[in-house]
Parts: sequence; C-alpha cells; structure tokens
Amino acid sequence: MRRFRLLFALLAPAAIFAQTPSAADGFDPNVDGNVYVLATQTDGKVLVGGQFSFFQTSTGGGEGRNNLARLNADGSLDDAFNPNANGPVRALVIQPDGKIVIGGDFTALRPGSAAAATPRNRIARLNADGTLDATFNPNLGGALQPQVFALVLQPDGRIVVGGSFTTAQPNGAASATTRNYIARFNADGTLDPGYNPNPNGMVLALALHVEGKIAVGGGFTSFAPNGAADATTRNRIARLTPTGTVDSEFDPNANNGVT
Repeated sequence: MRRFRLLFALLAPAAIFAQTPSAADGFDPNVDGNVYVLATQTDGKVLVGGQFSFFQTSTGGGEGRNNLARLNADGSLDDAFNPNANGPVRALVIQPDGKIVIGGDFTALRPGSAAAATPRNRIARLNADGTLDATFNPNLGGALQPQVFALVLQPDGRIVVGGSFTTAQPNGAASATTRNYIARFNADGTLDPGYNPNPNGMVLALALHVEGKIAVGGGFTSFAPNGAADATTRNRIARLTPTGTVDSEFDPNANNGVT
C-alpha cells in the first residue's frame, strides 16, 4: 500500500500538467501597458482598464485603445467600444442598466469619432456602447494629484468613490465641496450631502459589507466624520456605517497600507 501511495504522489503532478489545453488558452489580448482593473459583463464581454494605448488581439491584428477597452469573449477587441480616456483608468463598476462608471487619473474622454474631447475629472459614466453619459459629472479634484482608486455601487444606485481627491464639484455646481478621499454620489451624479467620512489619508480600496456597511482600505490613520471635533483612530482599514460614520465594532488595525 505504501508503494502505491508513493507512486500516485509522484505521478499526480505529471497528470495535472499533461491535461489537454482548453479553449481558454486561445485568449491572449496582449496589451502594451499595465492593466489595473477588469470586469465581466452579463454577455461575457470583458472590460479592461489601465494605462495602455494598443491591443494586439488573439485573433490577429491590433488597434489603438487609450486606457479602456472591451474584449469579446474570445479575446478579440470590441471595435464599437472606444471611450478614449486621456489618462489611466484604475477602477470601474457596471450598473444593472449596463452603464459603466469609471475612475482614474483622466481629465477628458473622446469616445469613438467625437469631434472634440469632453472634460471629465477622474470619474465618468459611460453608456453601454461606450459613449459618454452627459448627465453624470461628479468632477473630482482639489489635491496635488487627484485620482480615483476605488468604486463601489450600492444596491440603491448610489456610488461610493475612494481616492486621493479632496473636493467634488458635481454637474457644474457654482463652488467645490470639500470631500477628503471618499465621497458618495447619487445615481444622477449629485453629491450625497450627508455622507462625509473624512479620513486623513488616501482611500485605495472599497468593498460592500453586511447591512449596507462599507469596508475601506488605504493609507489613512483616522476618520472625523461630518466635521467631528475628535477623530477616531483607524489604521489603514475601517468599516463605515450606511451613514458614513465609523463602525465602533470593527478595528483590524493594519500596520501598513491596504491596497
């Protein structure tokens, strides 16, 4: 019995590596830069965000795509989808209606063959065909180098955004509103005025959690929600209640950045 077990242990890895290649082995889009985020649509197409300018696809040939592209299920490029962001795309979420919210370092998009670029500072929403949703413009800025690193879509359609920004000036508002590193927007792109967790450092990761709460990761060490006089210590990871206050029961206390 011992000999049989030893023989099986020696042969098992060889059997695993000798498996017949699957159809997925033909998926090789071959991008010329960095990929930061991926998302799969319900139709099997794959959205790709990052810092790149060209795809050499698995079916041959290649095309220019600036920082955001969509692939068909076989790895070929979706020729009809070309939002053309002028800077890196670092986060994206797909809404139930098929629209796509993107975040990153960009300041404008020029979808398809548009005659001119449309300003969109670090966050934008695309229609399912890759054209720009003109009604949605949260307009983030304020910091030395404002960026969006994380997005979460809540079940009620509101969008939580994390990054290095410090202001929001949605949809042509007369003045900017201070929002340090995290903000929540209504489905129409307007700012949720009652939601202001106010961390003291960058937010790099977001995740929906139980009971409408949101887990937050980054480089912060405290939160002062809604202008609280006393900050609450939370080192690099925290959980927020649905109203944006700090969950007192959750404090993992990480000793370095959470990305």
